[in-house]
Amino acid sequence: GRLVAVKNYIHPVKLIIQTAQSLGMEPVQLIEKEIDESMRGWYEKQGALSVYEKFKGTPVIYGCCLKKKDVTD
Repeated sequence: GRLVAVKNYIHPVKLIIQTAQSLGMEPVQLIEKEIDESMRGWYEKQGALSVYEKFKGTPVIYGCCLKKKDVTD
């Protein structure tokens, strides 16, 4: 029953992949989710359609599976 603010940081996926590669890792799979029509109802219930419109198409979360590069690569 209380409001909790979560601090977050924005890092472009491209930079994360470059950093991982510099550390000897390579991407196996990358999934990125952006604000789209499926989220409109949630923004509408919050009275925040203007926020939805402003950020529609903006990536908001991603998942990335990395693996250590094989030394023979």
